[in-house]
Amino acid sequence: MKDCANHTGTRAVADCANCGKPLCADCIEDYEGEDSLCYDCIVERQLSDFKDKGDAERAERVSTEEGGTRRLGSIAFIVVASVLTALVLGAAGFILYAHFTRSSAAAGTPEQEMVWDRDDCLLSMENVREALTAYRGDKGAYPDSLTALEGSYLEETATCPVSGAQYVYRKTAAGYLLECPNPDVHGVASITAGPSDVPHYDDNQPSAYWDH
Repeated sequence: MKDCANHTGTRAVADCANCGKPLCADCIEDYEGEDSLCYDCIVERQLSDFKDKGDAERAERVSTEEGGTRRLGSIAFIVVASVLTALVLGAAGFILYAHFTRSSAAAGTPEQEMVWDRDDCLLSMENVREALTAYRGDKGAYPDSLTALEGSYLEETATCPVSGAQYVYRKTAAGYLLECPNPDVHGVASITAGPSDVPHYDDNQPSAYWDH
């Protein structure tokens, strides 16, 4: 059996059922009775579940006589979106707490801190993504810039929680593209999101951490 991908020199006892990364006993996470997964795959699964809930809510629309559709009351939509956001943040918070307590041997290492910072960025981008969805529901189109979200849809400027730099946003034919301005801080090549894509990262980068 290979060494654990997160703890050099520690023997792995299983592979992640999703990505195949070798894991030691401290790094194995359980998700709703499924096979053992690594921490990164758990977070991605949480974000994916949150997206599915959001898609189901947005599908509940009332057909108009002209054959178009209109969204149910904006206030109700925002309330439901806020509840779903609280649920996913609570679930993600529990995962972070469980991972910290069960993997104390790795806590404080530069590699582990980088992983946690990256997950904070992913969750922050998901909040921005939900705000963009709510804005489009109210205004009929996505905003020209993220500053339009401040106040009514976001309490503060949409920035990377680690660097404080504002997220890169641009409208596209498909809707928009949201990017972290400093993916290298998180040890990855890019972190992006879109109307139908939850925040995700491309880890094709030279960090030796991923070679462990």
